[in-house]
Amino acid sequence: MIVGKLLGIASLLLLQGMMINPRVKAIIQQNVNASNSAYRELVSPQVPSAQLWIQVRSEAQKKLVQDNLEWLKGVSWQGRPIDVHPLELVKDGPSGNQLRYFKTEDRGTVASLQAALAKGLPGLQVRDMSNAFRNVSWLTPGHFELWLAPGVTQFGPRH
Repeated sequence: MIVGKLLGIASLLLLQGMMINPRVKAIIQQNVNASNSAYRELVSPQVPSAQLWIQVRSEAQKKLVQDNLEWLKGVSWQGRPIDVHPLELVKDGPSGNQLRYFKTEDRGTVASLQAALAKGLPGLQVRDMSNAFRNVSWLTPGHFELWLAPGVTQFGPRH
């Protein structure tokens, strides 16, 4: 107990510069700053990666998207890469290309993802599904679905 108090007093004196040269004091200050930064990073909310689920209407569309997965994985959301999940072949869906989001927290950021994806899928519209899915707990912010219209024959970067 006494040793701990003495170490605490010695540390305080060191930080006040009474027993330390400027170079060592600068190193101590760097460590304190690094500790504060690490603490803020741990307690601040982390931005999750976007989870992108893609629904296609045909095997041809599935191949088209698979051929452009590298481009798609290069698209970012809030400065982070998106996680592209396995493609889903569906029979029914919207008549136009849609980017769907399910949580109100994504309302402010979906436009940037839409703009990035629209470079490879012109005419992409955003659809807010948050009202219908607000009580679904397994859907988290950052969950997006990309639905391709039945007639899509081009996807990916324009050359």
